[in-house]
Amino acid sequence: MSPNPSRRLIPIVAAVVSNDRGETLLVRKRGTSAFMQPGGKRAAGETDLEALGREIEEELGCSLDTQSVRPLGRFRAMAANEPGDIVEADLYGVYLVGAPAPQGEIADILWLDPAAHETPPLAPLTAWCVLPLLRQADRPAWRHRALFICKGNWFRSQMAAAIYNRLTGSTCGESAGTYAGAPDEPEGQLLVDLFPTPHFFEAMERRGMHVRANATRGLRPDMLAGFDTIVCMAEEPNVPDFIRATPGVIWWDVENPKVVDEAKAEEIYAQMDDLVRALVAEVDVRAHSTPRA
Repeated sequence: MSPNPSRRLIPIVAAVVSNDRGETLLVRKRGTSAFMQPGGKRAAGETDLEALGREIEEELGCSLDTQSVRPLGRFRAMAANEPGDIVEADLYGVYLVGAPAPQGEIADILWLDPAAHETPPLAPLTAWCVLPLLRQADRPAWRHRALFICKGNWFRSQMAAAIYNRLTGSTCGESAGTYAGAPDEPEGQLLVDLFPTPHFFEAMERRGMHVRANATRGLRPDMLAGFDTIVCMAEEPNVPDFIRATPGVIWWDVENPKVVDEAKAEEIYAQMDDLVRALVAEVDVRAHSTPRA
């Protein structure tokens, strides 16, 4: 299935600004409800650092401490204020010079504790990408990387990785598909354009997980060495020999349904949640029982 031709991919740069209390700075644009990271689109010819500096000045009336800038990675999420579109954000941790205050199109700012249970409306990029990054930084002991594998990487493995990241407050769960990358199912397809029903997304979003902007990824042998735990749900004949030959792979028997209505989405979610919770508990036990060097 080809991507929706009307859906825009909006490249932006965004700042993850922290204070000495560990809170992160968020902004809300006039006429909108969601708080998000400061930042925006690059102007023609701008570097990321130049675009960040300009956006910080325009939105907050202060300047960027250029010596503090550190790249945090590239992330995708559904756009908060452009329905149906997707933002692709290069995130940078930064400190500011001067006291931030709303400027230009910014109606309000706030400092948010990443661990807060109650939050105002948040942009998907902030809720699903930035806050887990910040929570992970507060849990330096949690670095256990898990790879979840299914056939197409558009349902079961994506669900498992999202649940893992929510439970661990990290971004250490990833997913891939043994068939993604085949001629009739090329990798890099957006889930929102691939999945035939909305019930999977709705089941996830009811629990605070946003996966519509995730893209499918094909499994390669070189990926395996980068993970502490590998879980495979792919069925024959879609299990490659290199997976069979990899010691320590965990095999889960989770249905790959042909039709996903609301009941089926909830059924698979409940099964996956139980499996991932058990895995996280086992990882926690192993981590706390390992003697310190």
